[in-house]
Amino acid sequence: MKLKLLATAALAATAISCNNTQEGPLSDASVYLINCTIEDFEPDDVTKVVAEQSGTGISSVWTAGDVIGVFPDKGGDQVTFTVADGAGTSNCTFDGHGWGLLKNTEYSAYYPYNVENYGNADARKNIIVSYSGQSQSAKDAFDVGAFDYLACTNAVPSFAGEPSGTCTFNFGHLGALIILDITFPKAAVLSKIELAGSGNPFTKTGTVDLSQVAVAIAPASKSNNLSLDLSGMAVAAGETVHFYMMAAPADLTSSALTIRAVTTSGAEMGKSLSSSYCFEAGKAYAIAATLENLETDGLPRAIHDGDRILVTNETVERFLSEVRYPVKDYSYTSVLEYPVAPGEADVPPSFTIRWYQDVTEGSIAARLWEEGWSREVSLDPGEGRYWTVTNMRPNAHYHYEVRSSGGVLTEGEFETYGHLHQVFFDSKVRNARDLGGWETTDGKTVKYRKLYRGGKMSPKHLSEAGKQDLLAEGIRAQLDLRGDDRISSCAFGSQYSFYAPGLTAGYLTMLGDSEKTKACFEFVVDCLRADKPVYFHCSAGRDRTGTMAMLLLGVLGVPEGDISQEYELSLFAPVGWSITESEITNGSSVQTRLKSYKTTTTHFWNLANGGSFAQGVENYLVSIGVNAVDINDFKSLMLE
Repeated sequence: MKLKLLATAALAATAISCNNTQEGPLSDASVYLINCTIEDFEPDDVTKVVAEQSGTGISSVWTAGDVIGVFPDKGGDQVTFTVADGAGTSNCTFDGHGWGLLKNTEYSAYYPYNVENYGNADARKNIIVSYSGQSQSAKDAFDVGAFDYLACTNAVPSFAGEPSGTCTFNFGHLGALIILDITFPKAAVLSKIELAGSGNPFTKTGTVDLSQVAVAIAPASKSNNLSLDLSGMAVAAGETVHFYMMAAPADLTSSALTIRAVTTSGAEMGKSLSSSYCFEAGKAYAIAATLENLETDGLPRAIHDGDRILVTNETVERFLSEVRYPVKDYSYTSVLEYPVAPGEADVPPSFTIRWYQDVTEGSIAARLWEEGWSREVSLDPGEGRYWTVTNMRPNAHYHYEVRSSGGVLTEGEFETYGHLHQVFFDSKVRNARDLGGWETTDGKTVKYRKLYRGGKMSPKHLSEAGKQDLLAEGIRAQLDLRGDDRISSCAFGSQYSFYAPGLTAGYLTMLGDSEKTKACFEFVVDCLRADKPVYFHCSAGRDRTGTMAMLLLGVLGVPEGDISQEYELSLFAPVGWSITESEITNGSSVQTRLKSYKTTTTHFWNLANGGSFAQGVENYLVSIGVNAVDINDFKSLMLE
């Protein structure tokens, strides 16, 4: 179904067949007809909405292929009907394709059709509506049919002159049409438009009960905003663009409304609205605003409901996207083509979750979660109307909610993407990242939030805030690979698992210290069995840590070329983690895979006896006394 400025000529459409499980006699005729009409949107008397300067209003028309769901009120499963004639007009005929109407029966119908309701007589009391996912592909687009929920109840068929019967549904709009006339202060490429209000005034999801005479949307969940995805629409400075949204009825007379436009780079433009609104079903509302550039006061980019955000540092993401090393080929390195050594790209981007209501007393509870993980914090209202979040893993679906004693301040969902789960706990704990996300040669993926590598960590390096970030990530064990004999306890709590073997060097020297390397591997496996994710590190998080990562990823079956790339990620960290002070003093080149890394991987390739890199690593582990149960358990715990 479409909303159009003017009615258009009728179009022909072919009906599809449908099955009706409702019992009843079929007539001799092969077809019965259901005539459907839609009431036009009525311009609101206050806002004087018109779709044209002439004031002819907005007409609602059917589209070829539109499908409605129909229920007999006496009980019976849903039947579907498709537009047969009248597309492009406000009334049309739906073709039943051979199924007869029942006498002495009333019918209810709704649009848009939901296939999940098929074969379920009780579904008519629980028709699902959702206002998430609205989009506009072009500036002149005026197609909101998927969110224009319609309903008609107690329609009575007539059999006069029609042996198979006819029935007319007079559909009414259950929601309101909102037209945003927005003027932009600068040229931009837009990702979305939001209409936001205080107090969660907008229905996000709801239900419709067709068994009621007066049909209305019953809210199931509420939101502080309506969002319209624009997928990179370009606008010019000073240009006015018309945007179209659908909304459930809402009383916004006590809600402070804001229009917000978000660009693909995360910049925002916005405007607070001085007028109050009350959206009624079947009415259209025009809201005009000239946006202003919003100052962020140096805050990180805001997350909005429905966003898709990159959670890997942009420089690192380019390196991982653009570079692929072949196995056994150490004739070149590509990492020096990127800003590295020393760098600052080891830190993942931060984002803010914001709200617009003032909270003057009490505390604010904020929660961020995705499958298998969540974090909750208590915020001081005096610290601002935002919550800064970071350390998010890529390729995940996150939810967020912020609430005070007065109710929900903001909530929503968003998607993340990227090639690497970077983590940052403190300015003195750098070069940290998750080993998850890498794919193996047999098509499996290394699990996230199981093993982390990074730079030195001790009580003097880790602040209390950093400790809370680390524990929120889920880390519950520390493997300290440094050679300092004074190291005796876990940096983030004595109750967590800890092991410090006292390794003095990495690469072949570390592999030669077989008893300690064996103990490190067994410690990791034991922690994973106990569901204790491990953070392992040396001083810089490069050499001994890199050797340990090579062992762990290698035995899992990650291609050696990818392990090469993972090894070089340390070069994106600052001095002290990417390179040492002595390396700068001596003017030597940075530690790429062309140096000690090559000698170590060559050793594993030699142990493979012509087999895979994973076989070479496994042969090494077996040779130092690691048993097959530990190796197999490690694989099963780490791969999916």
